[in-house]
Amino acid sequence: MKEDYENWLTIAKGYGIILVVLGHAISGAGAYENNLIWSNIYSLIAFFHMPLFFIISGYLYQKNYKKRSLANNIVRKVAALGIPYIIYNVVYALVGQLTCDDKYNIQNLRLIWYRPISHFWFVYVLLIIYIIYPLMNKLIHNNIALFLVILLVNIIISLCNLHISGFEVSRCIYYSLFFSFGTILLIYNFRKLMNNKKMIIICTAFFILICGLNIAGHSNIIFNILGGITGTILVMAISVVTKENFIFKLGKFSLPIYLYHSLIVSFSRKVLMLLKINNLSIVILVTSFVGVMLSYYIYVVFKRLKIFDFSVYPLKYLMRKKL
Repeated sequence: MKEDYENWLTIAKGYGIILVVLGHAISGAGAYENNLIWSNIYSLIAFFHMPLFFIISGYLYQKNYKKRSLANNIVRKVAALGIPYIIYNVVYALVGQLTCDDKYNIQNLRLIWYRPISHFWFVYVLLIIYIIYPLMNKLIHNNIALFLVILLVNIIISLCNLHISGFEVSRCIYYSLFFSFGTILLIYNFRKLMNNKKMIIICTAFFILICGLNIAGHSNIIFNILGGITGTILVMAISVVTKENFIFKLGKFSLPIYLYHSLIVSFSRKVLMLLKINNLSIVILVTSFVGVMLSYYIYVVFKRLKIFDFSVYPLKYLMRKKL
């Protein structure tokens, strides 16, 4: 059974993956700590570039989960996310070992069952949410009530200054809130909400206000959540009116771009250093562009190799066995 995707969601993922790569290029270049302009840009992006993907995932979950049993949904997500997670943790660890990169090393492989390597935390956390959220939904059937419960838990954790690193528990609790919000967007027909110009104006005003407060040094859990939600709604609103173009193609292959880009950004930064190109803005923009484009074209060119394609989209092949 083919899942029902909407083109504007794919376009939103296209915008999102560009921002993800840009954010990693900024942090990788050290600009977050050393340059006020790029630091503020990073803070703005960080509000919503990852919440965007969790909200989209929640939206699609709500749209498709009733088509299959709970057990079948969980098995499919374990295969779809778990296989790429393991494969690319191994790939990055091997490359890190060969290049003597402490960020990725083979010693960390034995810990990936509860501590992902680098940016693979997203795949790990999304997989856990796909497993846990349906079980929570069985206990609390009303999606808004479940959202409020998760919100309350996040506020309590923030007030108590708790951080549980093992199994990415803190991230799972935080990002499950955005996943839950995505389910609500479907229930209340997001496309129709986009016709409400007042709501878009309010979201824009809130987002600008929250960004301003963040730059001024005022930040808390509520601001972070509101920034993630309003920023995502703005990206989605732009995506609804965007025609299918190359952004759509990037969104279609946002997963392989996410899996590949970190090594490519890191390698391209080292090439620029060898060429003695040290201008921070040039480094960030070039490595971001190369990270997005090279990741995209690597997948487009090599997806014809089944083993390569399987490493990214295993369900495409496992579905033939009626998984």
